[in-house]
Amino acid sequence: MNDKGKLKVLIDHWKEHNTEHARTYSDWADRMKAEGIEGASSILADIVASTEQLNDKLESLKRALA
Repeated sequence: MNDKGKLKVLIDHWKEHNTEHARTYSDWADRMKAEGIEGASSILADIVASTEQLNDKLESLKRALA
């Protein structure tokens, strides 16, 4: 497999890994909100959004390699 093919595989792996982390961040955001720690909950929610944006960029990268 050439480097382009390897990168496509890595992109899928990175996206999946990011999605798993985003779920964890979201769970913790909910937990912090339930405990009344709004600042931490808000930051974690922002991290979830950033992670989703990163996955969008990774998908754009994958399309650029097509």
